[in-house]
Amino acid sequence: MDTITKDQIQSCDCLLVQGKSVLSFLIQKFEKCNYSHGALFHRFTEPTTLNGITYPIGLYISEMVANGLVLTNFDEYVNSGDNLIICRPKFTTDSKAYWDFVSPMINKEHYGFFNLLVAQPIKYLTNYRIWLGDVNNENPPNLICGEHVERTYNHFNPDYFVNWMQSAPSDIYMSDLLNKFVFKR
Repeated sequence: MDTITKDQIQSCDCLLVQGKSVLSFLIQKFEKCNYSHGALFHRFTEPTTLNGITYPIGLYISEMVANGLVLTNFDEYVNSGDNLIICRPKFTTDSKAYWDFVSPMINKEHYGFFNLLVAQPIKYLTNYRIWLGDVNNENPPNLICGEHVERTYNHFNPDYFVNWMQSAPSDIYMSDLLNKFVFKR
């Protein structure tokens, strides 16, 4: 796999993280994948204000965490020591359109604990045959990280990620719609 540096990462690329926590380990074992977390990149070329907070120029990720959908400076991951994979879409993306889609949801969406603790494990234990999560709502209120990434891609490319409401980091990693790069610090 080729490498990529922070300066080469583009808006709309996806981050996959091989975390070191107990929860990360369990997710990786269930999914049979080295990656337990996913997020979407946004590169700000000018200061950007969101919900009364001004973010300086830099590289950020929108990610679903226990507190819900948040915006995080990518440097937190650069300095974490976690193994990181950067996935670049093979399809056309528009960074402004992606940001305009994601930004109104930041700090307003809640984390999908049911999906993480019930629906995803059952999906993997039944080899993808049973899904107990939401499948009929275009904008479900509670997502996990992979669902956030694939929902955003799917919004602009509806035929590419048709099962986005069931997505986990392993599904993103296995997608042939994304080129994968090892992040080089």
